[in-house]
Amino acid sequence: MNKEEILRKAKCEQNNEYEMHITQKIMNHSVFVLTALCFLFFMAHVIQADLLAYEHVNVYDLPAILFGFSSFIYLSLYKRLKLKSYLIIGCCFLISFLIFTVQFFIHF
Repeated sequence: MNKEEILRKAKCEQNNEYEMHITQKIMNHSVFVLTALCFLFFMAHVIQADLLAYEHVNVYDLPAILFGFSSFIYLSLYKRLKLKSYLIIGCCFLISFLIFTVQFFIHF
């Protein structure tokens, strides 16, 4: 293996690491964006219910979406990286997702 082949191989490996780093940063930011959007729509549900004097408002859909998305992210990270903290967080989010989904269908 000559010098040029080694440099070419190192460039390819570095690009993959860089892409993985960028992908991870984007996924982390997407969780925060999704959380903010769910919170905004949750507040819109509450304000709309107050203005229109609804007796009951079903607000379980947005937390279910948020926790479902978050559980998918963390359980996927656990599957790839095998870190116990990702498994614990992913399972907590999955349980929360199931609770809010059941509540959504009960109060539908």
